[in-house]
This record gives sequence, structure tokens and C-alpha cells, in this order.
Amino acid sequence: MTHTLRSALLLWALMTVLLGFIYPMSVSLGGWLLFPEKAKGSLLKVKEKPVGSSLIGQNFTKDIYFWGRPSATSPFHFNAQASGASHFNIASPKLTERIKVQLKEIKKHVPENLPIPIDLVTTSASGLDPHISPEAARIQISRVAKARHMDKKILQKLVSDMIELPTFSILGQARINVLKLNLELNNIDRKNL
Repeated sequence: MTHTLRSALLLWALMTVLLGFIYPMSVSLGGWLLFPEKAKGSLLKVKEKPVGSSLIGQNFTKDIYFWGRPSATSPFHFNAQASGASHFNIASPKLTERIKVQLKEIKKHVPENLPIPIDLVTTSASGLDPHISPEAARIQISRVAKARHMDKKILQKLVSDMIELPTFSILGQARINVLKLNLELNNIDRKNL
């Protein structure tokens, strides 16, 4: 019995040191050395001041900005501490109602009778997705152009330029980071002043 207890305690101590200290420290150090920007949170800055992370969406609601996906987090939108989906299934009346409200709001701002991309009315699994599809950005061009008194062609080019291709050309879909898009949009406005 003493031998078994001693072996168990030795194994527990070894695993605590190995998995509780050595492994996390080596992964953290590897992240800092190989991917320093990502290890720092992939922060985006304007005039050296952080304005957000390229990994977490933000709640843009003004017409002068492109809107991202809705967020399922609470108590406020894009709450990284509450990451997670709403857990509503397709038959949920709450999900149906939320999508109807979102769809109604989006349709107010889309003058053309275009189909609304699903990513503008549904949340992502994390509730924090910073990306939208190129189609979701394109249907917002008229609204943003009108609000900013800009030529639609400038915004069409900007949207095309901001498309991120699938990772390794096969993982995921083409997407646009909404925060990066809106920061570039502000840069265009500053250049035109």
C-alpha cells in the first residue's frame, strides 16, 4: 500500500510540474517567439492607440460603418468573457424572432431588393466573429456610401481589396474583417479632408 501511494504521489508531482508548468511555459514561449503579434492579442492601432483586436468583432451600429455579424454574448455585444453561442436550435421561437428583427433592421438599409446574406442575421459559434462574407459587405455599400457622401465605386474597390482568401486556399471561406474594413474606411475619409 505504501509503495502504491508513493508511486501515485510521485506521478502526481511529475505531472503537475510537466503539465502545469513546463508545457504551458513552452507553449507560451513558442507563441511569443513564433507569432509575437498574435501572442499580444492581434491588436489594431490608430496613432499607436489600440482600437481593437482583429480576432474579436465590434458592435458597429452607425450607418457610416459596415456592420458585422450579430453577437450572442451578453450582457453586452462582443463580450470576450462570455464567448459562446446562443444555443438556440433551428426550431427555437426565440431564434426565429431574433432573426426576424435583425432581418427587418437590415432590410431598412438595403434599397435594392437583394437577398440578405445569412451572416448578417445569425451569430457565429463563438459570438465574437470579426468577419463577414464579401456578399454581406457588398450589400452595405449603398448605405455606407450615402451616409459618408462617397462614391460607391470607391467603396466597391475597398471591399474587394479587403477580402481575405481562405487559409492555405482551402480552409474556410473568403471573408472580410469588419474592424479592418472600417479602419481603412476612416483612412480614406481622412485622406479626402
